[in-house]
Amino acid sequence: IGPASRQSQDIKKTSIGTLFGVQLHAHTLAALKRGDFLNYPALKWRMALLFALILAAAFLVFLWPSPMICMGTLIGGVFMGRVVQLLAFNHLSLVLPLAVPLTGWAFTGFIGLTYDFLMERKQKQAFYRAITRYFSADMSAEILKDPDDYYKALKGASRTITLIFSDVRGFTSMSESAEPADLVRQLNEYLDAMVRIVYRHRGSIDKFIGDAVMAVWGRLRPPSDEKTLVEEATAAVSAAIDMREELVVLNLDWQSRGMEALAFGIGVHQGDAIVGDIGSSQRTEFTAIGDTVNSASRLESATKQYGVDLLISDVVRQRVADQFICRTADLVKVKGKTHPMEIFTVIGR
Repeated sequence: IGPASRQSQDIKKTSIGTLFGVQLHAHTLAALKRGDFLNYPALKWRMALLFALILAAAFLVFLWPSPMICMGTLIGGVFMGRVVQLLAFNHLSLVLPLAVPLTGWAFTGFIGLTYDFLMERKQKQAFYRAITRYFSADMSAEILKDPDDYYKALKGASRTITLIFSDVRGFTSMSESAEPADLVRQLNEYLDAMVRIVYRHRGSIDKFIGDAVMAVWGRLRPPSDEKTLVEEATAAVSAAIDMREELVVLNLDWQSRGMEALAFGIGVHQGDAIVGDIGSSQRTEFTAIGDTVNSASRLESATKQYGVDLLISDVVRQRVADQFICRTADLVKVKGKTHPMEIFTVIGR
């Protein structure tokens, strides 16, 4: 028996709300009569729970592949811990001090996800720096969106690719008389312009062989349809035409500076090849090998014999004939081939 009026000001704040003092005494007396006391787990069990949740969070982050699922599980675990705490208090008279264990769970998960994010970002940056050596910025961004094709190609894959081989004429004899510094500067200006053109047409640079350039289209994409092959053949021939036009501009500039003009030969071919990361244990490069590569190189070399600066194979000509004026050059039997190959030069667009 006790007062239950607001005037008496016998009002107490508790963890389950505001009660009159007499109610607080009544609840206490009822708990004493029933022996219904609150229980606390021993320190060793609380420590065991803390370490178990920390380990669980660590395994969750490092073994589960999806960061979003990990984040959802970590947040859900905090809410679940609160529900378990309330149920244990209401039905088992058990006080579970979960603030520290749940903080350990959430903090470990946050640290793990942050570490994963930073490592993935570091790997992406390193990957981006690596591929931008070979691909234009827009193509590099596309590869980053789905790098699986790139990693598959590194291990070795068969692709239908389009190649450009270009080589400067008489550069060896020039190197004997020109100043080394001037020669290197001129060569770098030439290569810089040629690479920009290849990148503008969404191609990639396979390698430089002295003053020669090997550019490729289609190394990374999976086997494609005729439409893609036509687009890549068109891009390669467009790049070759642009390279021809750019060389004219470069020569005018070099001659105005008292430097020798350059001439080059270009071969364009399309066909099947093997692509992959090829080399020794100390140094490798992502490149293409096979008969298609050899044929493109031989087309470039054949430009000397026919007095032209650009030769394309019949395979390429069939896919670009509606966009370029082509003239037949010859029907040649290339070394290593049984059947002769028809070759064409490109007059212009």
